[in-house]
Amino acid sequence: MDFNKIVIKFNNDMKKKAYQRYCKELKITLDYLLEKRIVFRLDGWISRSWEYCHLLGKIDNDCKIILDFGGGNSLFSYHLALLGHKVFMLDVDKQSVDIFNENIKKLKLTKRAKGIKFDGLTLPFSDNYFDLITFISVIEHIPFKQRKKIFEELRRVLKPNKNLLMTFDYGKGSRIYGDPIISVRQIYRNIIMTSGLELEGNNFSEPRFAKKKGLPVKVLVVDKTGMDWEVVQYSFGACCLVKRLEPLHKNRQKR
Repeated sequence: MDFNKIVIKFNNDMKKKAYQRYCKELKITLDYLLEKRIVFRLDGWISRSWEYCHLLGKIDNDCKIILDFGGGNSLFSYHLALLGHKVFMLDVDKQSVDIFNENIKKLKLTKRAKGIKFDGLTLPFSDNYFDLITFISVIEHIPFKQRKKIFEELRRVLKPNKNLLMTFDYGKGSRIYGDPIISVRQIYRNIIMTSGLELEGNNFSEPRFAKKKGLPVKVLVVDKTGMDWEVVQYSFGACCLVKRLEPLHKNRQKR
């Protein structure tokens, strides 16, 4: 069956046992941080629950060291640390990094998590350092001219045959900020080809407008799971990229 033709409504998909478990675990983390009076960025639960659960399904115990690039003192970095992963939260905003590190001390998680201020150019890590990189709704905030350099650095610090998991705003609208991806062609050109990484799973299908009445929402299949959502607050996509020793699209160009 062609996964790219499968349409699964958000509400129905979130009823699946795996997603229920991920949501329950996230809610436990959320309540725990609130109970401890931890100051963190609390994003819209509907959209972020999809993004977080979508990525958590691909994170296992082999992902010992994780880079949450552009994490911005959000729930996800704390959640990964509480699950037992070693997490580096990298962000350009010094205040977010400082607050994150203060919170980590308060939670006694200094051996599992650390916030680092990113200078916008070079990642302060050695080559092939991370088992996983998460890149959640960040790329649209990076100017087009800087994306190639950012991807070069992310590829450098990611171990071979390991994944970069990303979500991104898609299309244009009042809820979209920065320089969003606005076409499938841009996904290939500005993400896959620029990153030097390979897409895991099927190719993309063109987005279409959901038939539901109300606010027009574009749905996009960009991952081998073939899941897209008709009930979301805005248009977005997700993809799983993998680092190969020699990118597949380069091999194709040589033929």
